[in-house]
Amino acid sequence: FFTGYYADIYLFMKSMDLIIQPSWIEGWGRTVCEAFSCNVPVICSSVGGIPEIIKFEPEKYLVPVKEINSIVEKSLMILRDRNLIKDSLEKNRDFSRTEFSIEKHYKEVQEVYNGI
Repeated sequence: FFTGYYADIYLFMKSMDLIIQPSWIEGWGRTVCEAFSCNVPVICSSVGGIPEIIKFEPEKYLVPVKEINSIVEKSLMILRDRNLIKDSLEKNRDFSRTEFSIEKHYKEVQEVYNGI
């Protein structure tokens, strides 16, 4: 569902049991990274940069484009027993928080500017 503008999206995301992002085309997948950072599992299409975000047990989260049955199966698996993804969810959370943090991004941009 759509809420329109939401001032603190992280509080909203943390209240979710699961996020589904069935993109046909995707550049980077910011929503996926944000969800993992909030410790919320994401079922998403294996397109664009999304597979690079999911380093641990990607087969539990990624589905082929337009594969509705795969989305349903993986969603039900997670909703029925979240313990099945407990370890990989925590690892993907930690990876997202360190590799895609604003601090790391700032440092990398600063290094580029310093090299000019």
